[in-house]
Amino acid sequence: MVNSINGIPLSRVELAWIDLAKQYQLPINQAEQVVSLFSSEIRHYCELIQAQAGTSVGLLIRGETAKFTNRVHQLMQSWNVPSLAIERYIKSAEQFEHKRAFLKLEWHLTQQTDPGEYLIAYYFRRRPAVTEVLKFLHNQGVDLELLSWIVRVSDLLSKPSVHFVAGAIQPGQALSYKLYFSQYITAENSDIVLRRLLTLMEWFGIETSTREHFAKWHHCLAPVNKEPSIFISISFTNTRLNPSMKIDYPSIYPQLCATLMPVHIRQNIHAEVQKLCTLTGRETLSYLGIRFDQYGGVRLKYYADWAG
Repeated sequence: MVNSINGIPLSRVELAWIDLAKQYQLPINQAEQVVSLFSSEIRHYCELIQAQAGTSVGLLIRGETAKFTNRVHQLMQSWNVPSLAIERYIKSAEQFEHKRAFLKLEWHLTQQTDPGEYLIAYYFRRRPAVTEVLKFLHNQGVDLELLSWIVRVSDLLSKPSVHFVAGAIQPGQALSYKLYFSQYITAENSDIVLRRLLTLMEWFGIETSTREHFAKWHHCLAPVNKEPSIFISISFTNTRLNPSMKIDYPSIYPQLCATLMPVHIRQNIHAEVQKLCTLTGRETLSYLGIRFDQYGGVRLKYYADWAG
C-alpha cells in the first residue's frame, strides 16, 4: 500500500484517492502524479466524482494564482495534451487572472472507451459579464451562431453574468467550452425558475415525458425553504452545440438522487450515492448533476467533497 509519495506521507484524503484509483483500476502513475503535483490543494479541498453505474470516476480541486495554473499546464504537457488545447487553457487562465481556478480530472471506464481514457476540465469562477465572455469566445474562434445562442440562454435565465467559464479536453475530441449559469431559488421565484428550465429543455429537444417528470420532482430537489442556488450548464465546440444540458443541485440526500430515473435502477443508484457519501463523511452529496440528452437519456453524476 502506498503511504507516501516522494518521501512525503499522504493525508487521509490522498490515501482514499489512491485507494479509489486502485479500486477502479485507473492508471496508478497518473493518480499518484496528481497527488504529487497538487497535494496542498487536495488537502485543502477535494471533491470526489462518480458517474452513475461507475462509468467514470475522478476528482476536482481548486487553487489560486499562477502557481496553480502553471502546475495544471505541467500536468497537461506530461499527459501529451495537444498544444492548441494547452494554448487555450493558458489564454483562459490569463483572461481570468489565474483566480478562482478549478481542475477536474476524470477517467472513463465504459466498454466503449480505452482503459484509462481521461478528461481534463478546467473552470474559472469569476462571474464575468456575458458580454465579456462573448468577446473572449469570439477571439477563440467560436461561431457567431453559437454566440447568439449563448445570448438567448442568458436572456431566458435572466442572467447578465456567467458563474463559471470552463473548458474540457478529451483525447481525440475537439476542445469543448462550458458555461455555467446560476439560479438562486426563493419562494417568490421558484415557479419562474422552473418555467425557465422547462423552456430551455424544450429548446434542447428534451422529450415531453422527460420534461413532465422533471417538473414533478424539481421542487423536491430544490426546496424553497433552503433557498438553493442551482447551476445550469451548456457546452459547445467552436462550431457545434453539444446536444445536452446539465443541472447541478446542491446538498441532495441519497434517497432523492434517483427520483428522475426508472424504478428498477433506483436502489442501485441509492447504494452508489450512499457509498460515496460514507467515504467522504457526508450526509448529502455536495452536488447532484443531472444531464438531459436531446435524444431522451437522463444521466447522473455525483459530487462529494470531504467533510471537515
